[in-house]
Amino acid sequence: MKFKFTLVDRETGKEQRTWVLQPPVTVGRGMLTNIHLEDGSISRRHCEFVIGADGELVIRDLGSKNGIFIDGQQVDKASLTSGSEVQIGLAKMRIESAEATETSTAGGSAAAPQNHGDETHAVKIVPFGEDDRYEIG
Repeated sequence: MKFKFTLVDRETGKEQRTWVLQPPVTVGRGMLTNIHLEDGSISRRHCEFVIGADGELVIRDLGSKNGIFIDGQQVDKASLTSGSEVQIGLAKMRIESAEATETSTAGGSAAAPQNHGDETHAVKIVPFGEDDRYEIG
């Protein structure tokens, strides 16, 4: 099951960025995390989202310096429901079931394009010459 992770502006509540991913999902400043947030309050590997024993989404702190908070309470691990808002360092994130969000927008007007966090690009590698060099184009 995929989930929609939305970075929300703490002051305005406006959505800043969205990822649709299937757990396990790691969040942090490190380049090898699934959700990379360039924020000094966030550790390189700050937290992760996993599927719990009962099928629920679970957030788990990975030993971060500034912790994770749900409803203003710092937690090491917690089960989440669709629509939960968590604070990761100073960043605020809303988590929803991707299936629930797709169903709610399916019958209405066209939804705005979403950024799903996939920043990879197709690259074509072609031979450049006869000396084993290649050009990326």
